Amino acid sequence: MLPKNLSHWLCAFGSSVVLYKYHSYVGTVVYCEGISMEPTVNHGDYLVVERISVLRGRIKKGDVVVAGQPRKSHNCSHVLKRIKALGEEQVTFWDEGHWRMIPADHIWLEGDNSVHSLDSRTYGPVPLSHLEYRVLFRLWPLHQFGRLEPPKAIEASHPSLSRRPADSCADVVCLDAPTE
Repeated sequence: MLPKNLSHWLCAFGSSVVLYKYHSYVGTVVYCEGISMEPTVNHGDYLVVERISVLRGRIKKGDVVVAGQPRKSHNCSHVLKRIKALGEEQVTFWDEGHWRMIPADHIWLEGDNSVHSLDSRTYGPVPLSHLEYRVLFRLWPLHQFGRLEPPKAIEASHPSLSRRPADSCADVVCLDAPTE
């Protein structure tokens, strides 16, 4: 029989391993900062994300995902964007005169707030290897708990659709809760 103190340590260690494996292979909660995904995701929202769809290659156009920052940035390690196109598809951006063929094993990411989003329109197609999570649902604020709504149809009628976003980081996804 194990001493009581040792069994507590083993239980704590086992719980830590389970939590680490869950975070590494299943999912976690992320805190969102910025405006690039408004009105779908707002500054201060907490989202529940999962990794299994990414690991199994089961992502699709329209999914909201967390990806490693494709561009060097001192304040953004991850971005939260919507998949607009998958590999070997053609995507139109800015206006009908700008289009690009997406290479295999890449995706095209755009923010729902196209005027204030630094995304694939600036940094180009993103390798699938940068994908980390797919968003399952909003956890907080509680009055908006649930699945994310599809983007509002603002693109077709938005007067500044063709304006390019500022060259700055307009969104950050913190994989750990913010410390204040």
